[in-house]
Amino acid sequence: MAGRYLSSTKQNYRAQGAAAFDMQREEQAQQPVRLPDEQEAPVHIRRVRARLHISPFSVLGVVVTVFLAVLVIFSYVRLYEADSAVSDLEQQLTELQKQQKRLESSYESRFDLAEVEEEAAALGMTKPKSSQTVYVNLNSADRAEITPAEKTNIFVILYQAIRDSIAGFVEYLS
Repeated sequence: MAGRYLSSTKQNYRAQGAAAFDMQREEQAQQPVRLPDEQEAPVHIRRVRARLHISPFSVLGVVVTVFLAVLVIFSYVRLYEADSAVSDLEQQLTELQKQQKRLESSYESRFDLAEVEEEAAALGMTKPKSSQTVYVNLNSADRAEITPAEKTNIFVILYQAIRDSIAGFVEYLS
């Protein structure tokens, strides 16, 4: 029996130098250690409904902001339209000035100064003498009277501004 025990221990223990190793234990150490499965803890889901509370002041603020944004947009539109009208009128003015110069030159070319002087002499017109010339002196200072503006309440001014803005908005849409 001792012989059988020795042969089995020889297989299990091999000597490498002075150290002896247990091969079964070494094989077990090489295998990964398996941990026990995790158990999921029950999760209690708590559903909470959030109550929305909207302040009337925030609603009023949003309404006023939107109203003012619309007024700004329409004022920019009116400014663009006025700018377009001004540029159209400036073009028309330059065209009319050119036409005026052409008409003046054609008008002046039709009259001969010598003929005009002969016609004036025939009608009895003469050139004025130096004694007939009269000069008027206007050295007095110019004067302007400025009447004071009427004082109005700030609420009246605000009401008129809102009324004019709404009237402009309605006029723009029509």
